[in-house]
Parts: sequence; structure tokens; C-alpha cells
Amino acid sequence: MSSGFVSETELAERRRIRQEEWDKVRTAEQPLVVPEEQYDHRSLFDRLEEQRRKKEYEYEETHKLKNMIRGLDDDEVGFLELVDKTKMDEERRQLIEEAQTD
Repeated sequence: MSSGFVSETELAERRRIRQEEWDKVRTAEQPLVVPEEQYDHRSLFDRLEEQRRKKEYEYEETHKLKNMIRGLDDDEVGFLELVDKTKMDEERRQLIEEAQTD
């Protein structure tokens, strides 16, 4: 079973390999020395808590009521226009019948 510690020689070897790889892909505008890897010094709990909060926020955003409401498609609009036209025709017919009976 290995310990979680890394020796200084292993770190130096990794830096040397990264520098060699950086020299191969580096452009003229980029620095000569490879930039150090970003290391998050927060505890594992803090990092996992942040990820959980991000996931909860994304879930809440996608499931908000405003995102659940969708517009009408063409078929639905056509059907509602047909129903409205039918009602108007029926009202017009009733008005004509009432006018004729008076």
C-alpha cells in the first residue's frame, strides 16, 4: 500500500516532463517556463459542496415554472382559431334569428 506522499524527486521529474512537453507546443507569444498547474487548496468537503450547489442551482433553473410553460404550436393555434370562428358564426346566426323574429 502506497502512502499519499510524493517525493521531491518525483515532483522534479514531473516538472521536467511538463516543461519538455510545453517546449514542444509553445508558441512565440507564450512564456518560456510552463505555467504551474492550478491547485485548489480548499478541502475536499468544500469542493464537493460547491459542486453540489452548482448542480442544485442548474436543476432549479431547468425546472422553474417559467421554463415549464411552452408556447402553442401551429396545430394548437389552428384548432383554437377554428373554435373561435365557430363560436362567432353561432353568435352571428343567433343574432340574425333574433332580428328576424322581432
